[in-house]
Amino acid sequence: MIEHAIQSLVASDSAVIGFVGDRIYYMTAPQDVSFPYIVIFKVSSTREHCHEGFSNLTHSRIQFSIFSETYYNGKQIADAIKTALDGYKGTSESTSIHSSLFDGESDGYEAETFYITLDFMVWHEEN
Repeated sequence: MIEHAIQSLVASDSAVIGFVGDRIYYMTAPQDVSFPYIVIFKVSSTREHCHEGFSNLTHSRIQFSIFSETYYNGKQIADAIKTALDGYKGTSESTSIHSSLFDGESDGYEAETFYITLDFMVWHEEN
C-alpha cells in the first residue's frame, strides 16, 4: 500500500524525526497528541491503463498536514518533508515508487494552531 510506504519513508527520515519524533499519523491523530505532528492522507489515486488493460502503474495524490504551535516550526518540518520526498525514486515497504513530486503547499491558522499542507504526486506500482 502506498500509504504505508510513504508513511514509512517520512518516519525514517532523520530530519523529520528530529522535529516530530514518532508523531506521524495516517488519516487522524489522537485527540491528546502534542505538537508538532503530521497527518498523512491519500486524496486520490488513479490507475493507468494501456491497450492490454491495467498497467500496474498508479498515481496517487498524497497530502501531508503539519500541525505546530509556531509558523516557523511548521515551515521547517515542511522543508524536511520536501527534502525527503521530492524527487524520490525507490522501494519502500515492498512498494516500487517510480516518482514522488512536490505539487503544492498552503498555510493556515485555526484555534491557536498553525498548519501547513503539502501535496505530492506519487507514481507507484500497486502490490
